[in-house]
Order: sequence, then C-alpha cells, then structure tokens
Amino acid sequence: MSERIKELARQAGLIAPYGSDREGLSDFDYREFAKLIVAECIKEVNKCGEEDSAEDWDRAIRLASKSIKEHFGVE
Repeated sequence: MSERIKELARQAGLIAPYGSDREGLSDFDYREFAKLIVAECIKEVNKCGEEDSAEDWDRAIRLASKSIKEHFGVE
C-alpha cells in the first residue's frame, strides 16, 4: 500500500496514528475513506487539465489516469 493511501486510511480511522496496536475496523469510516480518495483523484485530474499539452480529451484522460496511478503508487 502506498504511503498516500496509508495516510488516507489513517485519516478515515482504519490505521491508528503512530503505529498503535489498536489498528482495525472499529473506528473506520469507509465513507470518509472513499471521499478522501475521490478528492485526491479530482486534484490529480485538475492538475492535468492545467497543462497546456493536454490539447484533446483523449490525451487529457491518459494524462489524468497516469497522474492518479503515480500519485497513489498503483501500477
């Protein structure tokens, strides 16, 4: 799991801060976790939209997809 996803999981309550042994689902808010991931994806897409090189829609989508994968460390 990438560090960014771990941080989002921490913010949503899945992973306790500071490596506590109380990690688990008891305080996990899956809605918050999903909201945080979607917000990160939107930021990455918006970054791609700001680039002058994204002249056409297909290229913009490819750039956004690549950016999101790199941001979350997904292959």
